[in-house]
Amino acid sequence: MRRRGMVALLALLVGNTAVVEEPRQHPVQCPTECGDVTRFGDTFDWQHHGPLEFLLALQRGAERAQASGGFPFYTVHGSHRGWLLESDLPQLVNLIDSPTPCLAVVSSNSSVLPSSLSTVGVEAIFLIEGYRTGRFPPAITSAHRQGDAAEIRQWWAETQNGRSERPGTSLTD
Repeated sequence: MRRRGMVALLALLVGNTAVVEEPRQHPVQCPTECGDVTRFGDTFDWQHHGPLEFLLALQRGAERAQASGGFPFYTVHGSHRGWLLESDLPQLVNLIDSPTPCLAVVSSNSSVLPSSLSTVGVEAIFLIEGYRTGRFPPAITSAHRQGDAAEIRQWWAETQNGRSERPGTSLTD
């Protein structure tokens, strides 16, 4: 089952070259200094990769955590403003029901650390919430935030019809 989830995610990545080629230059607001964020464990290349690559990294991280008993979460240092693009949304909406295990996301500001793995579906919803608020992560952790897939689908349908809010606002704020 996990392999099928990874194959589906890889198919999305390979089938959408814009995701791989599109630059992701965006401002990052850090709680202290940004500097070398890898010292906080944040090794994802936010300036050059998008959310599908991030989900794939979370999936691979879960496999490593399960094999080695590592932490079930990925720490994001700083708040990435404008990193998520409207063009990312169709693929993310398609993934919101995925049960494929992956690391949970936690902000470096969080005092709450997830104790179990998340799913690609939960993290896709968290990414969509990030688009809707204009920043990622949109909250201190994705753990315990199951999100409402039906509400996201409704919001997405309204967005496509031009009846919903744009980034920076959220129906759940």
